[in-house]
Amino acid sequence: MIVPLAPRPTSPILFTPGDTVILCEGFDECALMRRLCNGLHKAPRIGCADRNSSPESELRDLAQQVRMGNVRAIGLMFDAECSRSRTETKLQRWLQEAELPVPADAIQLAESTLSGNKVGTAYLIDPHGRDSGAIEDYFLPQIRATRQSECIDQLLECYREHAPLEQLEQKVIVRTFVAHRNGRNTGLNAAFNAGILTCDGEEFDPVRRFLAVLRCDAAKEPAPSSRKSTRKSGRR
Repeated sequence: MIVPLAPRPTSPILFTPGDTVILCEGFDECALMRRLCNGLHKAPRIGCADRNSSPESELRDLAQQVRMGNVRAIGLMFDAECSRSRTETKLQRWLQEAELPVPADAIQLAESTLSGNKVGTAYLIDPHGRDSGAIEDYFLPQIRATRQSECIDQLLECYREHAPLEQLEQKVIVRTFVAHRNGRNTGLNAAFNAGILTCDGEEFDPVRRFLAVLRCDAAKEPAPSSRKSTRKSGRR
């Protein structure tokens, strides 16, 4: 598992007893979670699968860290894309194949033990509670409140008429909005750093609840057999 945007991307991840790990779909999900975790005591380790790996293999590796007593809680954060139910089925299957507990629904904690070590899992499908969409949906309210929104709507109308989009429109809206202020980088991390977008609004409450569920579980007493891992699990 890699930790994007870190100052030293080649450093190994050293898990320690009681760690919470959030496996994200991509860099933008990582950027949002890092922003919301900023300043937290014992913040979760946040990352995504690199190009030589997959979320399924990362979960199997994390399950091994649970057996070693180093990881106490695991979260998954992925986009609904065109079908929330299809994404949910996929996440639940990955957890089951890794022999990890499978939550019945989003932002719900499931608990079990692996080799005598307790573990809790939860997942969040963005945007929470909708049948389709992506992480970009959370930013639409603040974009709609700006004058640039009308210009973006005109661009979308042109696309619909002459060049139908092959991706979700909300992705185009957010990237176009960010590009107007920062054409060099339209990622969420760059948008946060430049003050173009924030994650302060109530629309981000589902993400905060997801984080709270995981942190509450990780705060429980780790198993007595917990020990520090020196396993190189990716880049930090």
